[in-house]
Amino acid sequence: MQGLYILCAIIVGVIFSDAHVLTVVIRYNLMVMLFFTFIAVAFNPKMLRRDHFVVLVANIVLPVLFFFLFRLWDVQTAMAVLVIGLAPTAAGAPVITTFLRGKVDHVTVSILLLSPVMALLIPFFLPALLSTGEMDIQILDVLVPILTVVFIPLLLSGAVKKIIPRTVPYLVKASRVNFYLFLFNVFIASAKATDFIKHDEQATLFSILSIGIGVTLFGLTLFKLGERLGPPEFKLENSMSLGRKNTMFALWLALAFVGPLAALGPMLYILFQNIYHSIAMYKMDKKLALKSN
Repeated sequence: MQGLYILCAIIVGVIFSDAHVLTVVIRYNLMVMLFFTFIAVAFNPKMLRRDHFVVLVANIVLPVLFFFLFRLWDVQTAMAVLVIGLAPTAAGAPVITTFLRGKVDHVTVSILLLSPVMALLIPFFLPALLSTGEMDIQILDVLVPILTVVFIPLLLSGAVKKIIPRTVPYLVKASRVNFYLFLFNVFIASAKATDFIKHDEQATLFSILSIGIGVTLFGLTLFKLGERLGPPEFKLENSMSLGRKNTMFALWLALAFVGPLAALGPMLYILFQNIYHSIAMYKMDKKLALKSN
């Protein structure tokens, strides 16, 4: 059902492309979403495993590697894949992990580890990789917005837990609003991408198809490689931590610093990862049904 809502948000954005003027709202929606994410998860240093640091390294290395590989094919595809890859683990990853009978705590730690670390690294990666004659990205231009987007919700959630802990259960319940904010962001991004495709010569059919193929290949690599980054008992959790991306963060990253065409990458990745896990849930339900019979 969630996949249907996402598809509807994309279609509505295509129809009402004038809504692209609301692009600035994505940043603030993302901050609210991250606040609710951080308020809902608890962290204990004892929960950290070697796997988490392996996933972190993979989350840094793989986007850069694929960026250079895809750049030989199509620059727009390379940039789209880069913003997806640099994004941390998705806020919704623990929920999907629950559906797949996995260990939620393991994935939760990945969110809390990758979110601040990637926020600190991305301002140095983007200027180094994307600054060209046509695109000049300065470290400070990226550093301040990203630190604001990630660390304000992180610090605020920590302060709430410390100062007024009684409000936490109510805020956790209120975190259901995240899905609606997510859909609204998808709608705005779809409108922005549609407007760009209508008016910019860079948005060719080749570029769009290329980004779609690149996103699929990259996503499959992340999920399958993630399964091999730790012991077998954490196969699902590491796959989820590496492959299930915070697409809203990637979307904002693309629109704020790269370009509307690159934003097609996170939008297509939203569809890809939901299809991927829908198939995984179907297979698991089928296996459980066979066992019960």
